[in-house]
Amino acid sequence: MKSVFLFIKKVYRLLRERKNRLQLLMFRQLSLLFPVRDDIITFNNFNGKGYGDNPKYIAEEILKQKLPYKIFWLVSGKADGKLLPQRIKPVKIRSFKGMRVLAGSKVIVNNVKNPLPFIKKKGQYYIQTWHGPFGPKYAENDAKEHLSAYYIKHSQKESLITDLMISNSNLQTGEFRSAYWYNGEIMESGMPRNDFYFQIDESQKQSIKYSLGISPHKKILLYCPTFRDDGDTEVYDINWNSIIRALDSRNDGEWIILIRLHPNVPHPEHLFHFTKRIINVSSYPDMQRLMAICDLQVTDYSSTLCDSIILQTPVILYAPDIDDYQGSRGLKPFFFNLPFVLTTTNEELEKVILNFDSKDFLKKMEAFSQVYQGFDDGHASERIVERIHDVMTGCFSRNKYGK
Repeated sequence: MKSVFLFIKKVYRLLRERKNRLQLLMFRQLSLLFPVRDDIITFNNFNGKGYGDNPKYIAEEILKQKLPYKIFWLVSGKADGKLLPQRIKPVKIRSFKGMRVLAGSKVIVNNVKNPLPFIKKKGQYYIQTWHGPFGPKYAENDAKEHLSAYYIKHSQKESLITDLMISNSNLQTGEFRSAYWYNGEIMESGMPRNDFYFQIDESQKQSIKYSLGISPHKKILLYCPTFRDDGDTEVYDINWNSIIRALDSRNDGEWIILIRLHPNVPHPEHLFHFTKRIINVSSYPDMQRLMAICDLQVTDYSSTLCDSIILQTPVILYAPDIDDYQGSRGLKPFFFNLPFVLTTTNEELEKVILNFDSKDFLKKMEAFSQVYQGFDDGHASERIVERIHDVMTGCFSRNKYGK
């Protein structure tokens, strides 16, 4: 009976994928019929998954400067548009209206490389912000044997139409050149989403905690692992009751656990037993706000560990599948040079938490920061909005691609 169910599920998924691809093809051809307007900017975050990441902070800088443009935000459903500022209008990504908005946009800002329902035309300017810094795992061309032929094809096409990519480190600039099929302009501006780290104060941190139902005096451990290509979720097997006991034994305050899984991991609510001290924040729209309030990060191969380098937040790596991951997706030498303790079992993780020395960690972090040359300084959004404004007003005329 189980095999029949799995077969039906597979058939349904294949039919849905075919339907989505046919719809995409139709919308892309129709998009050529609509002219480009000089007053529209459209943003996409993880293909309609809410108001967050680099696109959010670029959009907010446009609002801050009170620039007179119409701003649209691609959403998957009504819930994804609930947190949008009043001036930003939600539009469903897989819809006729979504296609029309993209077709008429002067500037499109995206942070993923999945295909959108339009064909870029002359006069349009396409910015790819990506959704993370230089990370420990291989990506794009460096991991092509783990990517579908369909994804690779569209990723290569997307690189061809991209006018601008943004980088937050010397390492990321090099990776964009070597692995992202991209030969266009790279602005070493820093990441817009990281601007928040240079601006937040203690009262804002308390406000974020309050919004999550957490008392200001409580400490936070943030668990934010990345996804697995094969969909494996057994790697998220931390015994949180034991970890809470270890944290309590430190006698340095009461701790709360926040669990934030990657957007590619479906139904995180089914993977853990959530309580008042173990809170599911996987649907929280702004990862930067969570990073800013955490006192300790536990992760695996996620590029969020690079955020902790900026914030000087202690990090413990928990990677029970490191041998399998290294043999499949692959890990860069960068990962093994990180100033973070690596654990592979619950017992090791618990022991490290009990004996963790923040002062020793900060010394190692300071030395590592000299090697990791980051460009973040709190002004990335300003630099990118300056470029967008130049494009919108006709002061910047170079358009790499478009017919």
